[in-house]
Amino acid sequence: MDIELRHCRALIALAEQQGIARAAKALGVAQSTLSETLFSLERAVGFAITERAPGSGATLTRQASALLPHARRLVQVADETMAFARGMQPQRSLAIGASESIGTYVLPGVLEHLRKTWPTLAVQVRTGLCAELRQLVSAGRLQAAITIGPSIDQAVPSDQTLQQLAQSRLALFRAPASAEPPLVPGLPAPAICVPDPEGALNALLSTWLRHLGIAASLHSAGSVEAVKRRVAHGGELGALPRYAVATELARGELVELATPQPLPAMVLEVTALDGAATGGPLGSLLDGLRLVRL
Repeated sequence: MDIELRHCRALIALAEQQGIARAAKALGVAQSTLSETLFSLERAVGFAITERAPGSGATLTRQASALLPHARRLVQVADETMAFARGMQPQRSLAIGASESIGTYVLPGVLEHLRKTWPTLAVQVRTGLCAELRQLVSAGRLQAAITIGPSIDQAVPSDQTLQQLAQSRLALFRAPASAEPPLVPGLPAPAICVPDPEGALNALLSTWLRHLGIAASLHSAGSVEAVKRRVAHGGELGALPRYAVATELARGELVELATPQPLPAMVLEVTALDGAATGGPLGSLLDGLRLVRL
């Protein structure tokens, strides 16, 4: 019988954790599994691996302690071999488009997790408007466009499939020192600043205001960060997906406004060529986006 990597890892864990229970927890296995592995190692080497001292848990025998440096070298060589093999895998690439708020506040964490599964993956993210990104998908320059919806009035190209991934609250906010009046149905409201005059946020907010009978003018600041800057100077309200302004709200740099009715929800959407959003790096990315809490 040969010594296996599982034997080496069990021996190292027991030496480092000084106990069967702690070693099993460190390895993520049941105590019975670790005990069987150690018994298997004893059969392979022909001597006892553990002994019990009075008042303490299982420790390594003198022979097992002498074996420990060799076990560490075997594990190190195995890890280095796997790292080398991963480096020889064919280079994969993922080119995606994203609206500004998603590319800035949502994608970084999901991509960090994605690279643990696809360590050699080369990722390119392009930000832009929804219609522009979808055109780039049709042209084959992007594999998917990840945007904020819902895409009620936005045409999805016939060669693409639209999927909804997650929802985000919409936040209406003001500067801490400003004294804008509350939103009251039937009364005028301060100007509301949004990033994109033609985006889904604008359409949803306009419909919501009309439903409440609130007269408010919406105007574009051109970007998410520009909305925050203009509102921070006072005299205007701002509207953004809540994840894009959560840090400023938590710090008290901006203050969320109470509303007479709940604001509409924004939807995280992806459009991709038919059949392209299943499997591979893109499928893994979309699975991660479905799990994100916005």
